[in-house]
Amino acid sequence: MNLRRRQGTVLLTVMMIIVLAALIGTSVLYAADAQRGSAALTLNQAQLRALAWSGVQAALAEMHTQREALMRGESPVLTGSWELFDGNVSGTVRLAPIGPEGEFAVSEAAKLDLNLATPAMLAKLPGMNEEAAAKVVAARGSGFGAVEELARVDGLGASMLVEVGTTGTESTPTPGLLSLTTVFSFDPNVTSTGIEKLNVSGGWSDELREPLVERVGQELAVLVEPLLAKAPKLSKESDLVELLRGAKVPVDRWDEILGAITTSDDAFVRGRVDLGRAPVQVLAALPGLDVPSAEKIVNARAALSADDRASVTWPLTQGLIHEGEFQEALPWLTTRSLQWRIRVEARLERRQAGDTIRFDDDEPSEPPGIVWEAVIDLSDDRPRVAYLRDVTLLPPLVRQALATERAMEGMMGAEAPPGEVSDVGVELEVEGLKSNADLRLGSMKSQTLDLGGRTRGGTRAERSEQAERESRSAVPPPASKDRRIGRWRGSAKE
Repeated sequence: MNLRRRQGTVLLTVMMIIVLAALIGTSVLYAADAQRGSAALTLNQAQLRALAWSGVQAALAEMHTQREALMRGESPVLTGSWELFDGNVSGTVRLAPIGPEGEFAVSEAAKLDLNLATPAMLAKLPGMNEEAAAKVVAARGSGFGAVEELARVDGLGASMLVEVGTTGTESTPTPGLLSLTTVFSFDPNVTSTGIEKLNVSGGWSDELREPLVERVGQELAVLVEPLLAKAPKLSKESDLVELLRGAKVPVDRWDEILGAITTSDDAFVRGRVDLGRAPVQVLAALPGLDVPSAEKIVNARAALSADDRASVTWPLTQGLIHEGEFQEALPWLTTRSLQWRIRVEARLERRQAGDTIRFDDDEPSEPPGIVWEAVIDLSDDRPRVAYLRDVTLLPPLVRQALATERAMEGMMGAEAPPGEVSDVGVELEVEGLKSNADLRLGSMKSQTLDLGGRTRGGTRAERSEQAERESRSAVPPPASKDRRIGRWRGSAKE
């Protein structure tokens, strides 16, 4: 009896050991699978980031080949998608529609510069008032590094940033501040053919005579030289217009003069707004203009020829504004866009060769794709990526912020006036933007497309004031300064 009992005990013990061994083996297999899954996910994420960065580089390269056309005021023409096939894994990159009419690129020069706009100008934007504008000016300090930093301004709700709501007979929401403002508007201080403008801010000297003739011709130089020689030092371009008005120079000759002369020593003039692309809301915020005159400009520009649109004086010659209004607005105007915002989507798909990938498939990609937003700056002949962030999760975050803000407004029983909206929605927006604001490429730095660019600091402290550099022109001093902000890519040494 005892023998059988001992045999049963031994058998039970052996069975327990077998079961425990099986459990341990299964756990090890699960752990190995988890490690493989984690490694695969990490690899897929690295591949997706490489794909997205390749898309940004491709768009930058395409725009760089079109820089001469952009300098004349034309828009970039971009390839919509690229596909890389490797075995049964396909990497696909495409430019997502980002403009109001499905454009692949939107102009940053069609927006109001947050770092330069006065409180009066900011107060004219949809949803804003004097109190909110004052808060923005107080918060910008040495300068915003991105428009998304508006989410950190006390009292600016998600609805003011994204959409203000319908007005009048409009059936679509009025764009919010994120669509109407920028910090990346830099107009090269050169003519449409790339020749540096003649800086007359230091007063007239005989050394300026030859460069003036080269830029405007002998006839106009004879007309302009006496005006400049008798004039006090000029601090802004509106002072030039005052000279031309006082001397009764025909308006149809103004563009030749204003297009060749400057009163700034900046190599890139910040804050210029593109007459050919800015919406009514932005144009109406500029000094000298209002909503009626801005609507006239927007309605008239589609019928203009390319030559007419390239002239900064066309609203004046077309009779849409008066000389005094043009004089006030001129320091804020340009007719070209050299900074463009794009949105790049990257996805990986497992498939057989010959299969077709659709970005609107109901089945999500494996793993999910990523979306990057970038600002391409072509103001210099060395292009750069001025701004880059991951916006994959931004749409749901924005929807959540809007829903929370509207819920809070409902609880208060009335819609909060501008400058007094709930901070709950704002905080959600801030957290969503904070996680995406500083995208670091890490090991992909070696993949940077080298077009001879220069590398400069991109921290907030460094971007407030860029280092001075010498102008390429032989025009006498003062030397040109580069005050652009944003990321700097490239490998050339300073």
